[in-house]
Parts: sequence; structure tokens; C-alpha cells
Amino acid sequence: ATQCILWGGFSHHLEPELVERVLHMALRRFGVPRRIYLGAGCPYRKRWTKQVCGRMGIHLLRAAPRSSRCEGRAGGPEVLVEQFLVDLAQQPPDTLEELNCRFHAWLETPSENPRQGYDNDRTPLRFLDEGMLRRMFLHCDVRKVDKGGWMSFQGEKYQVGGAYAGQEVRVKYEAEHPEELTIELPGGMSIHIQRDSKATDVS
Repeated sequence: ATQCILWGGFSHHLEPELVERVLHMALRRFGVPRRIYLGAGCPYRKRWTKQVCGRMGIHLLRAAPRSSRCEGRAGGPEVLVEQFLVDLAQQPPDTLEELNCRFHAWLETPSENPRQGYDNDRTPLRFLDEGMLRRMFLHCDVRKVDKGGWMSFQGEKYQVGGAYAGQEVRVKYEAEHPEELTIELPGGMSIHIQRDSKATDVS
């Protein structure tokens, strides 16, 4: 296994959305892998991770609870990041944004983030175009339309139409942009909603 860090970042809190963002960036820059190994913590065990890996044909491997490999005690990339933090202490950043900018610049430095093993791997890389990758990362929730033709999503109600009363619809959205919704209706039609404006476009 290579010790190369494909992508990463720092945050005040580890949220599932951050895991998605890092995974999205890694796949966009380095292609779709055959396998992904994730930790045992809650941010890594969301239903979404299994769904997106299934869509792209990625074999999802999960660490056992309290595994040393997922708690940063196995060396490898963790040692590289620790060295970055040691060097960073000589000139600490003022903001989280500056910290991540410097970390991403560090990731691009071959002498700091060794890529020889990765670059020497002859396995063909499989890349998805940005549009396809974006669709692979969409979240999908199922909602039931009430008798009045409305459905609820994240505390707000949306008019779907009385013709769909009692039926289930699929709501697709990006985790970082939940205000932009696509509601897939029975029969193949879709409604596109910008939550701020409540504007709809039926296709």
C-alpha cells in the first residue's frame, strides 16, 4: 500500500459532510479506486457511504471498532501529518482556512507527501467526468406525499401535486447544497426546486 495522502483537511468538528468532501476531491483528482477502507466512527458509518460506493462499484471495507488502524496508531500517513504539524508550529496559521491552504500546498510537495508507490502502480485509473461524479454523490431520501399533495423535507413543506397524494417520491440533493432539490415523481417526471426562491421547474 502506498503512503501517499490523496486529499484531506482540518476542521473544528468531524462531520459526515467533511468525509464526503474529502472523498469527492480525492476521486476527482485521482480516479475511482477498487476498494475504500473507512474508519469505525459515526461520520464514516452513514448509509450514504455504502450507497455511493455501490453506485461506483467500489468495494467498501470498514475497520473493526477500536481498531488501531483507524485510530491513527498504525503509522504511515499519520506520521506524515504529524511532521507537517511540527513544521507548521514554526509559523502557526491565523485561521482554519490558512491552515487548510498550507496543508493542501504541502500535499502537492513530492518530498513531503511521497507518491512514488502510487505513481508506479500500473493499474489503469478510472475517472468520471464532473457531472457524473456529482450525480454519484447525490443524497436520496424518500418522502410520502400527503392528501393535500404536499411533502415535508428538513422542516419545510413543498407542493408536489394532488395527483401524487399517498405516493412516495425521491428527493435528491447535494449535502453541501440542500437548498437545491430534485424531486423525482412516479412516472419519470422531476421537479427542480431552489428552496430560497421556492421556484420550480418541471421536466
